[in-house]
Amino acid sequence: MQKQIKVNDIYCLLKGSYDGAYEKLRYVDDIFTARNVRGNLLVWDLPGDGWTPLSNADSVMSAMVKAELSKRRQSVINSFGENNAAYLDKCFTVPDDGCIFFKTDSQTGIFKIRLTAWGYMTPVRNSGKELIGRSFGGEQQTNLHFSYGGEPLRNKQFSIVRPDGGNNTFTTDSNGNFNFMGQPLKIGDPIKIEVDGKQFSFTVDKDKTNYPIDLTQKASITVKVFLDGKPKQDVEISAATMQLLTDANGTAKFEVVIPQNGMLTVFVNGEYTKGSDTKAITADDENLFTFDFSSPKIEPPLTEPPLTEPPEEEKESPEQKESSEQKESSEQKNESDIKDEPKEDEKTPFNLDEPLVDKNPPITEDEPKNEDSDEKRPDKQSGTEISVAPQTQNVPEQSAERGSVWSIIFMIFGIVILIVSVYYVCYQILN
Repeated sequence: MQKQIKVNDIYCLLKGSYDGAYEKLRYVDDIFTARNVRGNLLVWDLPGDGWTPLSNADSVMSAMVKAELSKRRQSVINSFGENNAAYLDKCFTVPDDGCIFFKTDSQTGIFKIRLTAWGYMTPVRNSGKELIGRSFGGEQQTNLHFSYGGEPLRNKQFSIVRPDGGNNTFTTDSNGNFNFMGQPLKIGDPIKIEVDGKQFSFTVDKDKTNYPIDLTQKASITVKVFLDGKPKQDVEISAATMQLLTDANGTAKFEVVIPQNGMLTVFVNGEYTKGSDTKAITADDENLFTFDFSSPKIEPPLTEPPLTEPPEEEKESPEQKESSEQKESSEQKNESDIKDEPKEDEKTPFNLDEPLVDKNPPITEDEPKNEDSDEKRPDKQSGTEISVAPQTQNVPEQSAERGSVWSIIFMIFGIVILIVSVYYVCYQILN
């Protein structure tokens, strides 16, 4: 593909060798195309196919290509220095937009730009003076503003659809704006934007600079609350900025802005009905939140059984009560007698001077029993007869073995006394 211009239709702005300038510029940026002279034609050959002249592009593409061209120009000036800026400005001058070609890489989406007839101009005369460049009447500065829920969409990616059906991706700034890289658009040109799978179209109007693009989406929400299987009324429901109560059917319905992450949390606050749930919501589907609560089980308090009096038929009469007290007193007395009776090991030992005599000789058959000696006296209180026969003290029998031991001790003690007496008498006689 090539661009041809007659020699007499344009003239060169560069002084010195045109080809020499190209050899220096080509190593800095490939935006420049080599020139060939063929008779009365100047020819610039473009590498490959698919190039589109900027004159055939819409205002959106024209703005993007010119913005890219401005970046490349500044990069070349930085390479050669600001002292060569005036000369380099002439190198970037072209007769018209038909000399600027561009195409988009199908894989990377990056612009490729080529300049033909660079360093040339088409003479335009006004009052006898040559003017370089052209005016851009009928254009308007245009700014896109992206927002969601009233908040700017910072660093939001979107695409501008080209007339050929392709698209180029761009990103909003920190305020959610995009201004077509500072390049004005032609009034009346249509602009088509694609973002998040949706397309927005508008036309550049005169004296209209800002074009808002609101991506806010809303969804309908239904919340149902049950307590013990029954709808619960007047339960507080809150989600995002919404706050309301359930009706008699335990239901609350409202509309909410879908969060950018697509997730919504619903909070429930009521007696025995406290909780929350998070779900993904959409603008097209039915978004239902269901809460089913149960009342806490209340256990009865632990109480001691009341004291009950015995039945009247079981109550004791005064006579029975008095007899019972006497019986208990008698039992306690018998127990005290048993406790006071000395044990066999604790009885008083025998006197050594007392002869060993059995105080309670056994009763033989020849001795008559005095059965009439026992007297019986009636008990005034109980009316029963009580035996008042004399009581004999039962002395435990001493065994023969224990008696023999005491006899031996007594004999030894007597012998000792006899020996001492004899010794004393002898001592008195001798002296």
